[in-house]
Amino acid sequence: ADEAARLQAEADEKARQQAADAQRLAEEKAKADEAARLQAEADEKARQQAAEAQRLAEEKAKADEAARLQAAADEKARQQAADAQRLAEEKAKADEAARLQAAADEKARQAAEAKPLAAPTATQDAFVISPTTRTKISNIDVVNRNMDRTEMTISVEYQYSKSDAMPRMGVDLTSTDEPSASSYFSSPVADLGRGNRNLVMFPVRLNPDAARSFQRTTLPTDKIWVYLTDRSGAKSYIFQGTMILVWHLPPAGPTAPVENVPGNSAEIETFKQNDFFGGYITVKYNLTASAGRLHVRVFDSAQPAMADWFAPNDVPVKSGPGLQLVKIGVSPGANSPDVFNANTIEIQLLDDSGTLMASGQKQTPMSWAKPK
Repeated sequence: ADEAARLQAEADEKARQQAADAQRLAEEKAKADEAARLQAEADEKARQQAAEAQRLAEEKAKADEAARLQAAADEKARQQAADAQRLAEEKAKADEAARLQAAADEKARQAAEAKPLAAPTATQDAFVISPTTRTKISNIDVVNRNMDRTEMTISVEYQYSKSDAMPRMGVDLTSTDEPSASSYFSSPVADLGRGNRNLVMFPVRLNPDAARSFQRTTLPTDKIWVYLTDRSGAKSYIFQGTMILVWHLPPAGPTAPVENVPGNSAEIETFKQNDFFGGYITVKYNLTASAGRLHVRVFDSAQPAMADWFAPNDVPVKSGPGLQLVKIGVSPGANSPDVFNANTIEIQLLDDSGTLMASGQKQTPMSWAKPK
């Protein structure tokens, strides 16, 4: 009985230990399964986070590229708007200058019809300031120059004294180097006391006869004289000032357009030289091709090859009519003299293949210099 009890106890202990081992194994397996589940969840969460981060990075890259393209488009639109506004302002200024010039021409014509005046014939010795006049000149300025530099409008501000009893005013120009130069300028006199401002405008013209007397392209003047006169025409000079002006003698040849393809045109409307190194022209054109460009050439009629001394500034244009600004500049690397003269500006309208569709010329004396 004791042996049987011992054996039974050993069997029970062995069964208990087996049950304990089975339970321990089951618990360890459960822990391992739970750890594997948690690891799988962590891996899935990390994968989703990485995918979300990649998606956000791609979206940010797309947004940055869209912002860059939008900024580039905005900058291009701003530049185009600025260029359009600048061209509009320059055209408005040119139109206003043309209007003022036309008004001055009309006023000069009316004055000439009312009382034609001959060009001054006084010699240098005759220009003497009157000691008895009391009218004062406060300011003199050049307010307009035509493109050919053969006419300029001079404004004179004054304080008129009625005791002078000479209600008309005029201006004369003289040159220290050319005593006879004064005889080649003409300008109408103006009646004083009209309007609210003590200001008069004098359109001064260089007569074409000067080209036959001076064998050069320019005629400089360095003195301006203001005088009072009455109906008899006798002059009393009241002011003499130093004002250096460079007048261009009429060119040898006329402005001439070159052959144009039917329907196409190119015309130089205005020319402005900013300094000895550069300037610009405004061109009115019509292009029948889908697209093209404007090419400007500046040269002397006796030496067309000097056009290579100027930097290429071709401007692309679209089909149809338009008004375009084209810059002119002497190339710093040009194989040219430091200072040289030219008399011809040519604009060429080319299509995309380089075929000449239309061209036009403007002839005017010019002086250029190579940039240092």
